[in-house]
Amino acid sequence: MNQNKKVEDINTTITFSRPLEFKELKEFVKKHKVNPQQFVARAVKGDERITLAFKPHVEEKHVSMVKKQLKEEYNAEFVGFIDMYGFVSHEDLTAIENDQVTFLADTTGDKYFLKHEKDNGFAHALSWLLEDVKKKKEENNK
Repeated sequence: MNQNKKVEDINTTITFSRPLEFKELKEFVKKHKVNPQQFVARAVKGDERITLAFKPHVEEKHVSMVKKQLKEEYNAEFVGFIDMYGFVSHEDLTAIENDQVTFLADTTGDKYFLKHEKDNGFAHALSWLLEDVKKKKEENNK
């Protein structure tokens, strides 16, 4: 086990309870001191879901370019950011879990505490499942 590993570096997959605008995403990262590794966004074209991955240094201009390209070339609509992968301090986990825009902050991919650090990674986000459940709920309410 790596004795230099800090508890500030917990691999965390954060699934949002709803799609976030870019500004909200950046505010969330800053507020909770997340060291982002990847952002995941959703676009839709009819009933088709399109998943987009962004590097952590993405800026508003990049997101705007992607939105424009989706609309013009694919007739698809950018919905927002649905989950992210990043490193989080144990001190910030409770606040992240209690944030209204958080559906789940999953640390099960971090194998450090299980002495399997070589298998360290990120848990899969639950975005697809959450979207499916919301869709079923909407259909049942009709």
